[in-house]
Amino acid sequence: MYNRTVAWLLILVSAIACTELSSDPESGVQGAQNIPVVLSGSNTSFTAGTSSVTIDSSTIEISNIQVLDNYHISMSLTIPPDEPVATRRISVTTNNGGPFGGAEIVSTDFEVFPQPVLSASPLFADIGWQGVLLTIQGTGSHFQTTAFDVVFNIPGVTVVSTTVIDQTTAEVVIDIDPDAVAQEYPGSVVIGSDYQKFVTDFELLVPRQIIIEPQSGLPGQYIPSLAVTGYQTFFDPLTTASFDDPGIVILSQTVLSQTEMELEVYIEDTISLGSYELSVDDGGMGALSAAFEVVVDSIPAEITLTPNHCDPWETLEVIVNGADTHFADGITTLSVNPPASGVSAVISSLDEATQEIVLSVDVAFEAAPGVYDFIFSTYGEHVSGSFTVDFIDPNIVTITPNEVHQGETVMVSIHGSDTHFTLGSTNVAIPGISAVVVGVDTTQQILTVELDVPYDEALGDRIVTVTTGPEVVTGTITVIQGTPTIAVDPTNISTGITTTLSVDGAFVDFSNSLLSIVPVNGCTVSITEFGHYTVTEMWVKVAVPLLNTSGPCTLRFENAGISGESVDVVVNVVPGFSSIDFGDEFSMVHIASPVYFSMNLMAGEIFKAHANEEPGSVLDLVITVAGANADFDSTPLAKNDDESFGTWDSLMVFQAPETGTYYLRISDRLGINNGYFHFIYDEYRDSGLFNELEPNETRGMGSQVVGTDLIWGRISSVGDMDCYALELSWRDKNVRVNVVARELSPYTVSGAKVGLHLFDDTTEIDYKEMTLDNVDPDLFGSGIHYVCVENLSEDENTFYFLNVTPNLVINEVGHYEDANSIGNFIEIAGEPIQLSGCSLKGLGEMTGSVSPDTLFEIALMDGSVPLTMTADGYLVIAHDSMVPGTGGAYISSDLVIPPGYQTVSIQLKCDETVIDELCYGIIGAEICQTSAIASSSGEVLGRGHFIDTNDMEWDFIPQIEPSPWERNLTEVSR
Repeated sequence: MYNRTVAWLLILVSAIACTELSSDPESGVQGAQNIPVVLSGSNTSFTAGTSSVTIDSSTIEISNIQVLDNYHISMSLTIPPDEPVATRRISVTTNNGGPFGGAEIVSTDFEVFPQPVLSASPLFADIGWQGVLLTIQGTGSHFQTTAFDVVFNIPGVTVVSTTVIDQTTAEVVIDIDPDAVAQEYPGSVVIGSDYQKFVTDFELLVPRQIIIEPQSGLPGQYIPSLAVTGYQTFFDPLTTASFDDPGIVILSQTVLSQTEMELEVYIEDTISLGSYELSVDDGGMGALSAAFEVVVDSIPAEITLTPNHCDPWETLEVIVNGADTHFADGITTLSVNPPASGVSAVISSLDEATQEIVLSVDVAFEAAPGVYDFIFSTYGEHVSGSFTVDFIDPNIVTITPNEVHQGETVMVSIHGSDTHFTLGSTNVAIPGISAVVVGVDTTQQILTVELDVPYDEALGDRIVTVTTGPEVVTGTITVIQGTPTIAVDPTNISTGITTTLSVDGAFVDFSNSLLSIVPVNGCTVSITEFGHYTVTEMWVKVAVPLLNTSGPCTLRFENAGISGESVDVVVNVVPGFSSIDFGDEFSMVHIASPVYFSMNLMAGEIFKAHANEEPGSVLDLVITVAGANADFDSTPLAKNDDESFGTWDSLMVFQAPETGTYYLRISDRLGINNGYFHFIYDEYRDSGLFNELEPNETRGMGSQVVGTDLIWGRISSVGDMDCYALELSWRDKNVRVNVVARELSPYTVSGAKVGLHLFDDTTEIDYKEMTLDNVDPDLFGSGIHYVCVENLSEDENTFYFLNVTPNLVINEVGHYEDANSIGNFIEIAGEPIQLSGCSLKGLGEMTGSVSPDTLFEIALMDGSVPLTMTADGYLVIAHDSMVPGTGGAYISSDLVIPPGYQTVSIQLKCDETVIDELCYGIIGAEICQTSAIASSSGEVLGRGHFIDTNDMEWDFIPQIEPSPWERNLTEVSR
């Protein structure tokens, strides 16, 4: 029993032994980046799960935390420059909470020290110094022997060794390369570890010395300015300069600055050749010296000039070579004898090493032929050479071309011999003809001149006079008959249309009775009509087939030129159609003549094309589709005039019978209007409004029509029928059935001529033939009935749309206000039935709202009596401002849409069931589907074909006057 107790106590004591934490390093300075810190613990078990490592500062950042083992954690600390100087606490929360479990927190101190201030001594050194000892002194620094580095950002400085004396003092030994370059501004020294760097300035200096220029001279030479440049000098008016031989005399000295002075020097002609020393003493700094050479003097030999002759009025380069000369750059001078003779020369360059001089010699036109002396002088040394000016006789050799046409602007070349043509100085004169010099070749003997010959310039020879200063040369050029030319406007003609060209000619006679115009080079355009205004002006109508190949086309005007010449003019044939693809949309398309588009379709692919006139235009748009032969009139594939009743816009849906290129034409029905239209071309997609059935799938009355389905069906053979059971409506089960062809062109497939049958069980009670041109609602019934669609077409595969509409719908809403239609109204259409339990409810949403607000709810009651639909099938609910002078029970002042609502929905409810709904407003509203919005004066939003598919975009379009509500204003029942 005793032993067990002791063992248990030993375990307990071991479990609760003291847990400690320490950090290395224990401190950091303000602004230190990414300090590597290792946390060391005793009696810890970090790998069992470390919850967090924190520090009691909101600005010190801890990153890169890694648990190394049970006793060590590594991390990085970043201290902001403005972190307060203080003792911070680093804490580690672990999951090894002793024998009783739980979390345990261990902590240690971390000191934040201020940013130290550093200095280096000395702050500069001369280039070439070796073993320079720098003392780095820091105030508030914490130099570490294990993490101390010194980096010079100055080229040529090498760190030999670093020694840390203590946390605030370090010594650095550096070597400076003798080839290092002195800095215009001090460089910097970076000192410290990766997480504790400090910067101080350091500067390289050129060693104390003087440099003189020139460094040599000749016996007897006078040097007006010998420049002395010092480095680390302090020249002042007391500074002295002297040569170590009295044969070199300093005539004067001028101190310009602490590092610059000038000496005026004369070298005695009796001085010995050799090296001498110039000494400069700037006071307490001591004397500095530089070597000066007195060079060998010799007798110069005769010089040579290459070339040594030229013609008058010539500028050339002459090379001068001599032996035993002493040509000096800036000292040697040149004179020409005799002077003022028209010959001048200047020294362009002088090479003292090779004693070669390059001259620029300019000989004026008036310079007399003969020999001239070029004399070179250097310190009293004179050498000369001879130069000859030759005799010349300039003339014109050829003028090319030497014939120019009337009315022509042409470049001619004038070739001369011994001429001195000069751009800017040479002028050309030709009587009656404008001549402008535009270029001269490097030989000065070829002149390029632009001639502008007047249209009516007389024929014959002209004297060409070329003047260059006193130099005058002449030649001859001939004016001949002008070249017949023709210009047309426009230069581009489009396929598929007839274009009228305006034709302007030069040197032609369009009044010639033999005039004919024919296309050549294979182009297939045809000339439909032409006429002339004057002998040089006419018009031509050019027709291009739609499928004509694009490219240049030459039109030849026969017998249109002087003496029966023919004249060609090139026009460019461009496609008169635009290649379009699904999704293309064009705004403000101008139409004065038909507009064409081309489409590449796969077999069975269906497109939808919509053309509507832009506001302000008056167009009755017609869309026609043609095949690859582009025959729109004889064999069109599809054609649509009006999209719906009461509009002049067109909507075309077309299915390609085979893969290939098709063409689409948009034209004005009358062909006399022009304006702008909007065009949308897209693929036809099933929007989910109807169910597509396979051929004869519903034969035998197998499908029941539910809701307000719009069904797209096909009947493959003549006489076959698709049948549907009708289980729809409200109250007395009356329904409305019709065939709708709004989005299907009669040329798309077969023409869709169908018979519409209504059966009561097996007895046919109503029948009507329907075509795509007859889309008015028809064929009513009550109770449960069956409706069948029969194929009456001779074609196989007849397509149709079948729509079953409830007997009560919202037909129109007036929401565009102007002087002629002020206020709001709602028009209901349906059978003459009693509307008990029915109401109109308005809902509205503001931007950002989560649910709609009720704007109004109007019970269809006259006092306590339910309203009954009128015999003509229309009921108008009007605001009092809509129908002035009416009142009483027939007016609803509740029919108001308050301002601020972005989306408005109107519901027709009967027995709390939503029978019909109409929405107009911003796209994206959740309470109802979207629709078009009436936007022109007098427009209302209404059903274009009295169909109800629950899709506003399909059912409702803007209507123009007169509309049903307007016809029934005199019969307002509420």
